[in-house]
Amino acid sequence: MEFFEVLLGLLAACVALALVARRLKVPLAAVLVLGGMMLALIPSLPAVDLDPQLALVVFLPPWSHAVTLPWAGMRGVVSLAAALALPSEFPNRDIILFLAFCAILATLVLQGTALGPLIRLMGLDRTEGEPLNPTVTPDAIDARSEATVAAMTAVKDEADYTHGEEAAVASDLLRRLKQGADQADRMQADMETGSQRLETQLRLRLIAVEAARAKLLADRTHDLYTDAMSTFVAELDLEEQRIRTALGEA
Repeated sequence: MEFFEVLLGLLAACVALALVARRLKVPLAAVLVLGGMMLALIPSLPAVDLDPQLALVVFLPPWSHAVTLPWAGMRGVVSLAAALALPSEFPNRDIILFLAFCAILATLVLQGTALGPLIRLMGLDRTEGEPLNPTVTPDAIDARSEATVAAMTAVKDEADYTHGEEAAVASDLLRRLKQGADQADRMQADMETGSQRLETQLRLRLIAVEAARAKLLADRTHDLYTDAMSTFVAELDLEEQRIRTALGEA
């Protein structure tokens, strides 16, 4: 009976450590290792011997991890160092060196180039439950909508005291803000479609920014002063940073 009590206590400790890791936004493995080290320092804690079959059933990682981890185990450096350390008179030394280079080629080139697509295929390139775009979570959409409404109110109040060209500028700005508010409403109505539309729009804008920067740097002329060039490039850099932050890549 004591064994099961200790086992349940360890499972409860794992759950608690998982909650701590999620709250602190740190890797779960690191927290589990630290927690295990702290538990090992408790002198009154009884020793627990788990059956390997039971450990595999209870603590077996998800199948996606089980597939990816062996594929990520790229080897070659140790085998090459061991092969080169062999004396020149060692039998079949050339064949051993050749096999070592073949192992390096297979593990580093083939597995290395396929590791990225495999990680994306297994869905391990993002945290479980995390949206593809952090700017389309319900809280982010509500914050965007509230900020847009506050901006529209401030512009309307200022527009009441403007005339002529300034009034036209304020009207144009209000129209753009209204478009942003309508976009937030559409995203609230259909979050999945809104997320895809927003991500597509941001990536197209990122392509446009990169193309504009490349054009400026490639067609540099004497007519464009260095200060002006620096200002234009800095504006594009800031725009790129803002887009990447919205995409969750910053």
